[in-house]
Amino acid sequence: MWRLVWLSMGVLACSSTPAPAPAVAPPPPSVAAAAAEVAPDLSPVGLPAHSLATLRVGPLRALSANVGQHLGLGEVLSEALVEALPSMTGDDEAVARAIDLDAPVDALVTLPRRRAYVTMAFGTGLYGRTRAALSDGHHLEAFGGPSFAAQRIARTVASIDRSPMVLAAAPQPAGGARLVVHERPIDDVEAFQPTVGYLTRTLAMQPFSAQGGDIQAELHLEHFRAAYLNDLTQFRDNAVREAGAVTDPNNPAFTESWQGWIRDFTSTLPAILTELTRVNGAVRLPEARVQLEANATLHAPTAPLVRQFLEASQGQAVPTELLERLPAGGYLYGASALSLAPFRALLNLGPALVSRALVTRTRLSADDSTALRTSLTALFAQERVATAVTLGADEQGRPWSVSLFQITTPPAQFVANVRAVIAAMRRPGVVRAARAEQQFDPMTWQVAPGAGLPPGALLVRVPTNQNLFSLERWLETATQSTPNRATASQPAPGTTPRTTPGTTPGTTPRAPAQGAAGGRNAATVEVMLVPDGQRLWWVMGADARARYRLASAAHPAPVTLGAPGDAVRGVVAVMPAAVAEFNRSNGRMFRLLNDAVTRAGEGGRAPSILRLAIAENGEDREFRWSFDVPSQAIAVFAQSFQQR
Repeated sequence: MWRLVWLSMGVLACSSTPAPAPAVAPPPPSVAAAAAEVAPDLSPVGLPAHSLATLRVGPLRALSANVGQHLGLGEVLSEALVEALPSMTGDDEAVARAIDLDAPVDALVTLPRRRAYVTMAFGTGLYGRTRAALSDGHHLEAFGGPSFAAQRIARTVASIDRSPMVLAAAPQPAGGARLVVHERPIDDVEAFQPTVGYLTRTLAMQPFSAQGGDIQAELHLEHFRAAYLNDLTQFRDNAVREAGAVTDPNNPAFTESWQGWIRDFTSTLPAILTELTRVNGAVRLPEARVQLEANATLHAPTAPLVRQFLEASQGQAVPTELLERLPAGGYLYGASALSLAPFRALLNLGPALVSRALVTRTRLSADDSTALRTSLTALFAQERVATAVTLGADEQGRPWSVSLFQITTPPAQFVANVRAVIAAMRRPGVVRAARAEQQFDPMTWQVAPGAGLPPGALLVRVPTNQNLFSLERWLETATQSTPNRATASQPAPGTTPRTTPGTTPGTTPRAPAQGAAGGRNAATVEVMLVPDGQRLWWVMGADARARYRLASAAHPAPVTLGAPGDAVRGVVAVMPAAVAEFNRSNGRMFRLLNDAVTRAGEGGRAPSILRLAIAENGEDREFRWSFDVPSQAIAVFAQSFQQR
């Protein structure tokens, strides 16, 4: 009303017959408050404290239709979305109906008190119209200050303090609104107001562009650093201190070398967090595939391990020629190449680390200790390695792997070096220590005679119950800090040497008898090394010879990668069978997935490709991961679950 009065006065003042303006009293406070309410403050709001990440999702109706098309499910997903909306709004169908499925969705992940919370903002109709519609059957209460233009929503007055929902005015589109839904009741209105403001006033002003992906995510590094940088620094200091307690009774220099490497490794984590300038990701849905992307940018990286990796991977193309030689039937395939010169310090530490994992507490004789470390050192004496590997499982579920290497050492010499390691581990003192400490026995390893093997090949059968191939066990044993103690190899003065079954102090240990644990009747895994010109086959499985024959015979490439690109440094191909294999422990789920793969025909052999690319941009180093999943691979399981 007062605006009309002043406007009328202005018109009269500009007329040809001016009249004196009447005296007008100032508006009463109630009228001024009403005027402020109809003109809300929709200016941008800064990123709230403790913000961890932002997620932006394209219009839900189009997204669900697109995903349904990729999965071969038609309108099933769109219908499921409509049915699921009430569960996202506290089973409130009226609020669910207010959501505009043709508007994008924004979400903010916050990390107060070290716990992550997700808050989502859905588009609705016009603010005034939506508020009026919800006021019928709901209690609406002002949220924030008078100019904030937001209403907290609950079904009853009594439940308003437990409500996680706020309807707030938004500047885009004009007169529009956003329905903000927190994952838990809002217990502190003042603290939560910046989150509502950022989602409805700041992100709402940024148009959603599908060019950036159908789903887009970005990490807010400044808040991530504030939350975790001190923890990573403390972790580094504690790890270095604990590494100083890891000793090797057979190698006095081990502790210093191990502590130095741990310092480099743990310093890498806070350095990466400090030097990261951007981390973002996206999900794209182009025709006939789904693409997941992740990008990280480091500015002038200084962390030792990062610099070493960048130097090692520079100019190293993916060895597709090795991958094409691998046999079909695997569920994972991978290929990469690295220069090993930048990792020389780690490679020098490798023999000592493996030796200590084998013999943690026993003080070996000088001859035994030297023989073991010398033989291991020869294996690590490489300047470059290119490799392709595949993992699979046979019909009985027994795992197998086939790898093809190009290394610095001539393949025939490398096989000879492995024979030397086996001989060193069968020395009496080493055998007694391995039996006592690690519960495995090198004397049970069966080295097959050369007859019937490819020229220069080595075949070793190792009992599976010795857990020799557990990476977790090796790392735990190699790095645990335990006091040195004398055992059978070097007994303490005045004590009786400790012995194990089948041994007598000072004699060569015997292999366990037939049927004993680890004896000849125990289940075994075969490890086979075969020189192939300048390349080396490494085959593991229940029948390595049969697996090698399949690999070495002429056959088409097991997977098609396309052109990797000059910046790509590594590729991994994931077959649909991998999804079933990773669920093998769940018998019913494994059978369901495995049957789906078997029935899918060509779709069951469609690989999903993971690529790592590294690019230089001035002082920045950009790491880009992409994972391309063909729609036919997804449809293998989607249709199976739909039928279920």
